[in-house]
Amino acid sequence: MNMRGWVVGYGALLWCLGTAGCESLPDEIEGPTGQTGPVGSVGETGARGEKGDPGPTGPVGPMGDTGPVGPTGPIGATGATGEIGPTGPEGPVGPQGAVGPAGPSGWVTCPPGYEIIGTPGQGAFCISAAPELPAASLEAAMNECNERSPIANVCTSSEWLIACSLGVTAFGSDNWISDALTGNYGAIVVGRTYCSDTHQVGGSSNPPYTYHCCLRG
Repeated sequence: MNMRGWVVGYGALLWCLGTAGCESLPDEIEGPTGQTGPVGSVGETGARGEKGDPGPTGPVGPMGDTGPVGPTGPIGATGATGEIGPTGPEGPVGPQGAVGPAGPSGWVTCPPGYEIIGTPGQGAFCISAAPELPAASLEAAMNECNERSPIANVCTSSEWLIACSLGVTAFGSDNWISDALTGNYGAIVVGRTYCSDTHQVGGSSNPPYTYHCCLRG
């Protein structure tokens, strides 16, 4: 109560006492405020509220230190052998090898029916003394010489010319020679009119040509 109210209330009380009647006091008269009462007991705990929404995700923390290196694991099992790959391209030709040992020194004596050409034991060769029966082809002449014992070959142009120059073979007819093949054009014969006289012919001929068999060292 403020000061003005207290004065008014006190005056009214005196007026009441002076008039011997206090049945009806003015409504606005208030008494002094009483002392504060004791604190009441704690009430019951209220119901648990609903769970709130999750808060925002916090910032990423700094990266921690690298941990120590762990121990080496066991060695794994050996895998299966793979398939063999394709063969690679052929390599370049290697350098020429060293010269081999010297070959045989040639014939010293010749079998019957042959004559020796050159110095015996120094690269000499043997040639059939008489012309062989005419052969219709160079192949037939080669087969005939190869079937002999020892195996012989149709004489080469150089062998025939050396023998002709020594008078062992005679010119005057064509003779097959083994080293004058000319592919699709057949072969070459020698000795028609002189020792070195050569002519190109087919692989077969009619009439057939004579030839000589040679034994090389």
